[in-house]
Amino acid sequence: MPVFNHPRFHPDKHDTRALEEQWREILFGAQGSPAGQLRRPARG
Repeated sequence: MPVFNHPRFHPDKHDTRALEEQWREILFGAQGSPAGQLRRPARG
């Protein structure tokens, strides 16, 4: 990702929606909760 190393790089100047959606699916899945990745189960 050489663009991120550019001295004038700022995330607001780039469309990151596709990357965000990809990581949102990886981290939260269809359930919308990172419970499977937590050390302790969420209380509730």
